[in-house]
Amino acid sequence: MIMLHEMKISKNFIELFQNQRYEQYVFHLMKKSQIVFPGEYGIVEAQSHGECDFIEKTTGEKYDAKLPFLPEQIELLTTGKKHSPQIKQWIKEMQEEASDFDILDIRENRYDITKTKLFLIMKNAILKDKPDENIIFFFRRL
Repeated sequence: MIMLHEMKISKNFIELFQNQRYEQYVFHLMKKSQIVFPGEYGIVEAQSHGECDFIEKTTGEKYDAKLPFLPEQIELLTTGKKHSPQIKQWIKEMQEEASDFDILDIRENRYDITKTKLFLIMKNAILKDKPDENIIFFFRRL
């Protein structure tokens, strides 16, 4: 089977992953979506002890934004002491991860999603979080 992947990367794509800026983006989406997030939410500013990212002001429900990436995948997108952003390597890893999904097996119900890298990343993130927090996985269409 031949697959074609096409990606377009925004100029501010890297900025989204630096200094937790994706949390601001998620918060903006939460405020816009009265169907999925009908309440009034606030950002939790002090998060030095693993606190959640957002809280519903009336009910006190907690929400935590998560990126469905491994730490080393996120490091590829940031400027660190050892390197500048390595977008080509990150794209290569994302393409390899996307190839975990066998379309023919999915159609014939012979597909075990629990064996995919993305499923394991998300499962580990859920297990690490606190039981009283709702998790929002942030997927950004490029």
